[in-house]
Amino acid sequence: MIVTPGAARWVLATAIASALGFPVAARASPQETSLPLASPSPSPSASPSPSPRPEAPASLIEKLPTFRDIEDIDLGTLLKVTAGEEGARTADDEPGFVTTISEEDIRRTGARTVQEVLQTVAGIEVLTDGLGRSRIVIRGLASGLTSTSSEGVLVLLNGVRLNDPVTGGAMAVNLDLPVDNVKRIDVVRGPGAAEYGPGALAGVVNIVTEGVDTFRRDEVSLGGGSFKTFLYSYRYGTTYHEVSLAGFMEFAYTGGAELSIPSDAQTARDRALAPFGVPPASLAPGHTDDDRKAVDASLAVAWRRLVFSGRLAKENAGGFVGVLDALGRQDRLASTQGHLAAEYRRRVGKADLRARAFYIEDRLTELADVYPPGFTVVRPSRVVYPGGVVLRDDLDSRQLGADAVLERTLAARHGLTAGARLVRESTFGLTAVTNFDFARQAPLGSFGSVPALVPDARRVVSSFHLQDAWSATGRLSLTGGLRLDHYGGLGARWQPRLSGVYRWRRGLNFKAGYARGTRAPALRELDYTSPAYLANPLLGFETSDTLDAGAILRRRELRVAFTAYRAWLRNLVVPGSPGIPLAGTVPPVLLNLGEADARGLEIEASRTFARDRSLALAYALQDASTAGLGASPARAPTHLGRLSANFPAGRYLVLSPSLSFRSAAERTPVDLRGEVAGYSVVDLVARSRNLRPSLEISAVVHDLFDHGRFDPSPLGGLPGDYPRPGRSVLLRARWRL
Repeated sequence: MIVTPGAARWVLATAIASALGFPVAARASPQETSLPLASPSPSPSASPSPSPRPEAPASLIEKLPTFRDIEDIDLGTLLKVTAGEEGARTADDEPGFVTTISEEDIRRTGARTVQEVLQTVAGIEVLTDGLGRSRIVIRGLASGLTSTSSEGVLVLLNGVRLNDPVTGGAMAVNLDLPVDNVKRIDVVRGPGAAEYGPGALAGVVNIVTEGVDTFRRDEVSLGGGSFKTFLYSYRYGTTYHEVSLAGFMEFAYTGGAELSIPSDAQTARDRALAPFGVPPASLAPGHTDDDRKAVDASLAVAWRRLVFSGRLAKENAGGFVGVLDALGRQDRLASTQGHLAAEYRRRVGKADLRARAFYIEDRLTELADVYPPGFTVVRPSRVVYPGGVVLRDDLDSRQLGADAVLERTLAARHGLTAGARLVRESTFGLTAVTNFDFARQAPLGSFGSVPALVPDARRVVSSFHLQDAWSATGRLSLTGGLRLDHYGGLGARWQPRLSGVYRWRRGLNFKAGYARGTRAPALRELDYTSPAYLANPLLGFETSDTLDAGAILRRRELRVAFTAYRAWLRNLVVPGSPGIPLAGTVPPVLLNLGEADARGLEIEASRTFARDRSLALAYALQDASTAGLGASPARAPTHLGRLSANFPAGRYLVLSPSLSFRSAAERTPVDLRGEVAGYSVVDLVARSRNLRPSLEISAVVHDLFDHGRFDPSPLGGLPGDYPRPGRSVLLRARWRL
C-alpha cells in the first residue's frame, strides 16, 4: 500500500479534528477536489443555541473536519485556540489587547532580531540613538528620555526580565536579540504591569523561545550578506528517559554600513569658536562606527517537575556617532547579560503552583570619546585637550530573587491568579575613568578614576499581584487585576487593570480596557552622573494611564482588528533642558517634569487565501505630544504602517514582499530644524520550498530600492539626524538534522 504525502497530511488533519470532538468528513476523491466543501457543522456548546445564520463565518475549529490537507490549516491560529465552558475560543475572544507574532510570521518578515520584528507591529517604531542602540517607541511615546535604552518597556524572555537595574531598559545590554529560536512574541501596547511585572510603563514585549516541551530535533543555520555580515546558529532538543534538553547558540558579526556623517555636533562648536582663533576639532566628515559582534547561548533542562534554564549573551559594538553626537576614534560598547533560573511546578489541591528562583547578572562597559582630540574649552580659561575628553565606565549589576504564582478555577466561571515577587538589585565592580569633571565642566589633573561618578547602589523590590478572569455570561468576560510594587527608598505604587470582551455575535467581538503602569527611576538616573545629565536621588515614580476600546471582525479567512486609545504619561524623568548640553555648560539635572499625551487608532487586518497566499496590514494613526524641559527629539509621525503579502512563485519558491511607511514628523517647538522626513521602504523575502524536507534557503533584501531614511536626533546633536542603512542582502540556509 502506497501512502501519498497528501493522504498522510489529510490523516493528520482528521486526527486533530477527531481529538477535538468534531465529526470527520470523508476525504474527497481526486475527481471531487474541484467541488466546494461541505458546510461545516456548528461548534458544540454547553447549552442549546439558535441555529447559525447562513451568513455567519465558519471558525477554524468548525472547518477542521473538512480540510483535505494539513497545509490548509493556519497553525499559528490553531495554537491560539482554547477551550472553555461555552466552547472553543481563540485569543480574540478573551479580554485584553495583545498582539501575538508567531514563528511563521517572523520568518515571513525576514527579521534577524526582535527589534526588527517589533517594527512590523501596528503603533510601534524602533529608532536608533547616538550610540546605535534601539529605542522602542510605542504609540508615538518615546519610552525613556535619558539613557534611551527603552526603560519604559518591559522585555521578558521566557518570563525572565531583560531590563537591567542600572539603565532601567533592556536595549543597553541587548543591542540585538536573535529570533532564530523564538516560538512567539507577545506585544502589549500600554501598561501591562498587573499581569507581566513591574516597570511596564509604556508596553510589554514577552519573548517565548522553543523549550524542552516543543522542540525535538537538531537544526543548523548559516548566513551571510552585505556589510561583511555573517552568522551561524545551532539549536537542538532531545529527551533521554525523564530528562529533556533544549539549547540554542548563535554567533553573529557585521562590519556595519559605515554611513556618511557630513557634520556632527562638534562641527557647530568649531564654527562658534572660529572667531576666537580656535582650530576645528571635529572628525566630520566621517562615518558611523557600527560594527557589531555578538554571541547568544541558552540551555534548558527539564526533569519531572523541575526546569533549569540559563542564558549568556555577549556583545561588542561600535559607538555609532558618540555619546554627545560627536564622532570619536574609540567609541565602543561592550555588554554581557547572563541568567540562571530554576522553576518548579505542581498541582496543589485544586490549584496550580509555579515557583521560581533566579539570578541575573549584567555587565555594561562604555568607552567614549566624549569630545574629539583637539577639543578646546575657552571659559573661564582656554584649555586644549590634545587627546580629547575620554570617559570609560563599567556599570555592572546583579539581581537575585524569587517569584511564585498560584492559579485556581472557582465555580467554573472565575479563574483566580495570585503572585508574589521579591528581588534584590545591587551593583558591583563600578568604575569611571576620565580626564574631565562633567559636573563642573573643568579639567582633571590627569586621566584617572573618579569613584564619585559611580557610587555603589542597592535596593529591594517586592511585589504582589492578584487577578480574576470572570466569565460573567456566555457572551461577556471580564478580567480585573491589581498589582502592588514596593521599591526600597522610593515607596510603593498600586497599578490596577480592568478589561472586558463582549462576543456580540459569531465573528464580531467588542473589547475595552483600562490600565495603569508605573516605573521607578533606574539606578543610573538616581546616582550616576553622565556627560549628558546629572543624576537626581530625589526622583520619583513615572505613571501611565491608558484607555483602550476596540472591535475584532472575523469572516472566514478575513480578520480585522480596530483599537482606539488614549494615554496619559506623567512625572516622566527628563533632563532639565532640551537636547545635548553645550560644551562648557553644566549638564542639566534630571527632573520629574515630563508629560506626554497620546491618542490614536490602530488597525490590524489579514486575509488568507488558498495555496499559502495572504495579505496583511498593520497601520497606526497617531497623535502624540511630549511636554517638559527635556522633551523627546521630535513628535510622532501621524501615519505609521506596513503592508505585506505572502504567495508562492512556482513550485520551489515563496515570496513575501512588504512596504513599510512613515509620514514626516514635526520637531519640538524649540528645535528650528525642518521636519523629520518620512519614508517608504520595500523589503523582499524569498524562501525555498519543496527542495528537500530538511533544507530551507532564503534571501532577504531590505530597502530594495535603496531609499534611505533617518531617525530624529536631539536638539544640539547630529544636524542631519541619524542615518539608517540602505539596501542590504542576507542569504541564509537552514538544515533540520
